[in-house]
Amino acid sequence: MTKKWLSIFLLSSFCFLSCGKKVEEEIVRPVKIQEIGSETSKEMILEYPASIQAKQETFLSFQVAGKVENIFVNVGDFVKKGQILAKLEEQDYNLNMEAYQQKYEASKAVAENARLQFERVKTLYQNNAIAKKEYDMVFSQYKSAIAAEKANRAAFSHSQNEFQYGVLRASYDGFISKKMGEIGSVVAAGSPIFVLSSKEVSEVAIQVSSKDLEKIKSGKDFYFILDDDKMSCYPLYLKSVSSTPDMTKVSYPALLELKRQEEKNLYAGMSGTVRVVLPKVDVGEIRLPISAIFEENGSFVYLYAENGKAEKREVCLGELRGNGEIQILSGLKRGEKVIVAGVATIHEGQTVKPLPPKTDTNVGNLL
Repeated sequence: MTKKWLSIFLLSSFCFLSCGKKVEEEIVRPVKIQEIGSETSKEMILEYPASIQAKQETFLSFQVAGKVENIFVNVGDFVKKGQILAKLEEQDYNLNMEAYQQKYEASKAVAENARLQFERVKTLYQNNAIAKKEYDMVFSQYKSAIAAEKANRAAFSHSQNEFQYGVLRASYDGFISKKMGEIGSVVAAGSPIFVLSSKEVSEVAIQVSSKDLEKIKSGKDFYFILDDDKMSCYPLYLKSVSSTPDMTKVSYPALLELKRQEEKNLYAGMSGTVRVVLPKVDVGEIRLPISAIFEENGSFVYLYAENGKAEKREVCLGELRGNGEIQILSGLKRGEKVIVAGVATIHEGQTVKPLPPKTDTNVGNLL
């Protein structure tokens, strides 16, 4: 009797627990789908680190050597054309200019005296009052005095220029982007003191590898994306690509220009990324993003089956291609749908939900 009631109690308890247990709901994973065949005609994206350059940039230097007496501006200052930026000590140039001025004034007086002497001798010679030999000697002295006057006048003029060259002025409106000189330093003629950048910014500079040279020339769309503002996209056009590599011999400088010159929130020196959209091409082979592949004693992908479940399929891989893709040699056929993102969170037979396709309003694949 006891065994009978014990059996009934256990059976009732089991039924009660079974009825009270909730059925676990299957988790439906959202995944990104790519249909085999759609990738045969697609856009490729190239990206390069980039920096904004001023439309005009100039190294400013003194045309004469000397000791820097004053510097009137700092990095970041806006200056106007003709504004004095720095000065050399004037004492030596003043003394030099005064010395050449005295030489010029003296030679000028000598030349004037020689001219008067020559005029007298010329009259006497024309009246046959003196010999030709004496005339030639006075004429030679006169020519020498005139030549000395011209030489001293040129030297005096040069010393005046040197005095002016001791004052460094801005050659156009712009910003002081670099300063290399300091008060009290002795500088040589031509040694850069400042870098002056124009206030207009229109160029973006990148370095292009040799394998991308022809690709970038055929680019369809170009965009600049600021490092500090990923949501802002500035359209560009390709201005030039150098045919010779830079000093490192590994890349080629390229310049792009802003299409909208009125951009107000861009400044020289800002960094970002240039995104190049290449025209669609027929790749003629099956390619998948590397994110679609997973390894389990072989290389596999998940197909999106007609019943909405993930189906495991082994594939044979080929070579890596550009843009983060890999060649599929066998295991797939055109028309099949492959899960290309989210494979780490699903398993075979799991119900999955395709994400909606990307819209055409996503300019430059920014979203």
